[in-house]
Amino acid sequence: AHARPDETVKETCMSMITLKESVKFGSKQNDPIEIVFTFGAKSGDDHLMALQDLAKFLLSEENVKFLKKETDREKIVEKLVNI
Repeated sequence: AHARPDETVKETCMSMITLKESVKFGSKQNDPIEIVFTFGAKSGDDHLMALQDLAKFLLSEENVKFLKKETDREKIVEKLVNI
């Protein structure tokens, strides 16, 4: 979930939530959804870079498993910051 970059974004940011119960959105390829990311970006370049970095990170099944199991916020932030 994200919006187009504009002047209302004060700084590039990202948020993640893991759902206790998965949600189906009707996508054969992606359902069920267990992790939701949201982010805001100040510029188009930041927006594109954030999407690219997150997509690369999520291509690794090991990274996805880590996000689903880990409960320590600091460990999650550290892993995501070091994408």
